[in-house]
Amino acid sequence: MLDCSLLPGFLIATLIINISPGPEMIFVISTTISSGKKQGLLAALGAATGSTVHVLMVAFGLAVILSTSLVAFTVIKILGAVYLCYLGIKALISRTSTVITENRTGRITRGYRKGFFVGVLNPKSVIFFLAFLPQFVNPQLSSYSFQITTLGLCTVIAGILIELAVILLVDRIADIISRKKRIMMFIDKLTGMVLICFGLKLALSTQHD
Repeated sequence: MLDCSLLPGFLIATLIINISPGPEMIFVISTTISSGKKQGLLAALGAATGSTVHVLMVAFGLAVILSTSLVAFTVIKILGAVYLCYLGIKALISRTSTVITENRTGRITRGYRKGFFVGVLNPKSVIFFLAFLPQFVNPQLSSYSFQITTLGLCTVIAGILIELAVILLVDRIADIISRKKRIMMFIDKLTGMVLICFGLKLALSTQHD
C-alpha cells in the first residue's frame, strides 16, 4: 500500500523526470529514425528493463553498493561511457545513412539488447532512484521493498509511455525525410555527437554529482 497523500508530488516529479532528455531517450529516438518504430519500441523496452534492474537494486538494498563503493561505481560508469561512445562513434563514421544501410529493419533482439545495455550500464540511474524513490515511502504502511518497487515500476512505465509518444512522432517524421539522404546523414552525425557527449559526461561524473 502506498501513501496517497504523497502520490500527486510523485506523479508530477516522475513526469518532469521522464520528459527531460537523457541518453536513453536519445538512443530510442536514434533507433526509431534508423530502424523504425518497432525497433524504437524494443529499444525503449530494453532501456526500461535496465531501469527495472536498478529499481530492484534499490528495493533490496543492493544499490548501496554503487553509492558507497567507488570501485563498483567506476567500473559500471566506465562500461556505460564506453558503450555510449561506441554507439556514437559508430554513427559518426558511417559513410551512409543507417536508414539506408539498415533499410529500417533488423533482428528483433537488436534494439532491445542495445537499449538494455544503455539503461543498465548507467550507475547514475541507480544513484538517482536511491535518492528519489525513498522520499515517497511511508514506513508506517507496507514494506519498504514493496513501496520502492511499486513506485519505481510506475516511474519506468511512465517513461515507456512518454517514449512511445516520442517514437510515434519521430517515426512519422522519419518516413517523410527518409529519402533525403543528406538530412538523414546529418541526423546520424548529430546523434553520434550527442551520444559521445553523454558518454564523456558519464565518464567524468562522480557518485555525488
